[in-house]
Order: sequence, then structure tokens, then C-alpha cells
Amino acid sequence: MDVRTEGAALIVNEQTVLRLRTSFAGRAPEARIREAAATLTEAGASSRPTSEAASGRAMVKVGDRIIVTVTAEEASAQNSTPEAVARTWARNLAEAIDLPPLRTDRRSLDARNDRPAALVLVGSRARTASVSLADPSLARISRSTGRIRLEPL
Repeated sequence: MDVRTEGAALIVNEQTVLRLRTSFAGRAPEARIREAAATLTEAGASSRPTSEAASGRAMVKVGDRIIVTVTAEEASAQNSTPEAVARTWARNLAEAIDLPPLRTDRRSLDARNDRPAALVLVGSRARTASVSLADPSLARISRSTGRIRLEPL
């Protein structure tokens, strides 16, 4: 399982699983998401992600480890309830964990007509996957979360 953060987003296997918008217990969203990534990495994928509600808050858990707490403020920033946000994030996390090591959408790359194209890549090996061109003068290759972009030169 490949776990990383980007700002206040938790990215698992090149899928954005959740994005925090609020602080909690004196910790900014970016600090909270780094803690969530560390906890998730330690917990691994041995248990299914679940959501659990308690005391006006909800949590996303893996096994008995709390990955992230959803407060009423966070839920409001997400235009939802703590329980609904936690359920969505737990489902997103489960889907990301279940990905094969490398998956792409066959229809995602269409490099016709000298237009930019993006190759969608997800999975635990997606971040280390590479694309090369027989003739590098044909296009510029760049990366973003879950994508490799080719731009004709």
C-alpha cells in the first residue's frame, strides 16, 4: 500500500481518499493528515476500513486504530454530517486499498490530433510507474496524482 499526503489530502495508491478542511485539537488539517498517513501506514491493510460514530463525532478506523476523526465542524465544511463523511471516507479508503498494484483505464490515453493526453494510473505501484517515448522530442511528460500527462511539443 502506497500512502502519502499532499497538502491536507490523504492519497492511497494514487487515489485521493479524503481531504481535511478544518483543524481539530489544535492541529491544522495538514498536520492531522500527516498523522493519519502515519497511522494508516502502521496499521497496514490487514483490516477493512470502517466508520464509527460517538459523541457527535465520527471516526474512520482500520482495525482498532483511528485514522481520522470527523468533527461537526469538519462535516459542516464538507456540507454533510460526521457519520456520512466518515462512511464516505471509509469506503474511499477501502476502494483504494483494494486496487491492484497497477491499473489504468484503456480509454484514458488518446494522443491523436496533437492534443495533450493523460494516462490514468492508480494502485500501489502507480507512483513508481514510468512512461518513455522512443523519440523524446515528440512530447513532454509530467505527473500529477494518479496521472501521467503527455503534451505534444
